[in-house]
Amino acid sequence: MEKTRWAYLLLHNTIPIGFCLFHKIVSDPSRDYHLAEFFIVHRYRKQGLGSHFADEIIKQFPGKWEIHILQKNEPSMNFWSHWLKRFRNYQQKEGLNPYQQKIDCFSFSTFWES
Repeated sequence: MEKTRWAYLLLHNTIPIGFCLFHKIVSDPSRDYHLAEFFIVHRYRKQGLGSHFADEIIKQFPGKWEIHILQKNEPSMNFWSHWLKRFRNYQQKEGLNPYQQKIDCFSFSTFWES
């Protein structure tokens, strides 16, 4: 694996139930990481496993993050909108991806303000 790309697998009782892919190729040079893919198997959703998985990843990689989500992906929009509320500094703006699909661009920092 390249030193600027990471892949994590989420296991539950040795069963793979999700994954996360992220990298350092960002749309804004002031950011450190771009969360490219995040998936939890449907039957394991809404149990807090996805939130815990996301928490553990950002604890290992503190910095400024960005996430781009297709607006029509309602489950993902709901998950990330809820999860990101813990960060006072998160921002959300609308944009278009390379395929001209509407996306929401979320950015946040794990560096806490005092």
